[in-house]
Amino acid sequence: MNERQLAVRLVKIAKNLVAAESAVSQEKGEEFRKAIKRALPKYKAWLDDFAPVGSVDVKHRETGHSWSTEITFNQEGDDYTKLLLGCRPDNPFFPEAQKVYKYYYEATVLASGKKYRVNRTKYEDLEDLKELANPKKLFPAKRMKRIYERAAAERGELKPRDFIALIERKFGAENYAKDFWKIPLGDDYYMAIYRATIMRTAVWGVNGVYHKFKRVERGDVYSIPETLEGIDKLGDLVKRYQREFVV
Repeated sequence: MNERQLAVRLVKIAKNLVAAESAVSQEKGEEFRKAIKRALPKYKAWLDDFAPVGSVDVKHRETGHSWSTEITFNQEGDDYTKLLLGCRPDNPFFPEAQKVYKYYYEATVLASGKKYRVNRTKYEDLEDLKELANPKKLFPAKRMKRIYERAAAERGELKPRDFIALIERKFGAENYAKDFWKIPLGDDYYMAIYRATIMRTAVWGVNGVYHKFKRVERGDVYSIPETLEGIDKLGDLVKRYQREFVV
């Protein structure tokens, strides 16, 4: 076999290898798209709990050995939740048998005209495509709730029941009289807060800090707005009084 024949044979071998790898790549891409298609109902059902989903738009893209899918869950008005899923080899120039595929995901929410990032782009080893079907992984409940709470507050729609639900969940507040709640601080201490309306605007105040039934400190004289910023102020007060009376 002369040099020319050897060169022709090597070219044929290389082409066959490329064709074989391309077939494997297409097969993996098809597996990826099918996995996402199966997961779509789970994504939609999970997101419905935060904001009802109407139509769903899906766009697939393939580039060489990499695949990505952009899913847009259309919600009320212009609101949406968008999920970008992708898969690509960590070492694209290795032979197919040595390639390690990683998947990545990134989710964003547009609510009340403002865009929120659910998570930063994350890359993980793709050992099992079933992992892509877990909506709790891609849309963490705690983060999703926080986004919609903030969106509601920023458009002035944090209702009394929303604020009360927040102080009950975050601080363990208990309603002990009409418009009065107590937040436990520890060691039988608690902070008493109340809700009032001043010039048609809801505000919250601190009645004081109590040890069992005895008031040990009067509350600060200022108003707490019925917003997420108000929740943050309450959180700062809880920490302050815990430092002073408990820790």
